[in-house]
Amino acid sequence: MLTTEAYITALLLYVLASAGGVYAFNRLFLKRVPNVVAGVISGMAFGLLAMPALPGDEARTYAPALIVAVFNGLLAGGWEAAYVSVALLVVAVVIAGVLGGMIGAFVEKKPQDERGSAGREATVGELAAAAKAVQDAKSDEATAREATT
Repeated sequence: MLTTEAYITALLLYVLASAGGVYAFNRLFLKRVPNVVAGVISGMAFGLLAMPALPGDEARTYAPALIVAVFNGLLAGGWEAAYVSVALLVVAVVIAGVLGGMIGAFVEKKPQDERGSAGREATVGELAAAAKAVQDAKSDEATAREATT
């Protein structure tokens, strides 16, 4: 059995890992999404991952509500055993989504990445046109050099 200090440490580490995972998800996949939408999605994900719940009536320690809902729903009696955890998850997802959207509304605009002002990758046609322009400039330079000699 875990001591109280070990249990609190493990729960805090779980919440920090959830926050880190949501932050990484936000930075990797929500770069081009408006801040409010990214805040709502990130808040909902964090609420889904970090909401604690009691696994049963006689339990004295919390576990992540998502895990409690899945295990109670699949292994411990179906909907009757899981509805409290599911209700907690729904409330947590809604509240965290609203808070995330509010935070996203007040955070300054995300900076453009290094791919250009349009924030997108160049198409094959654009790359081919740029290569042709460089090749034409080199051939014009070579022609001008030959004409001066």
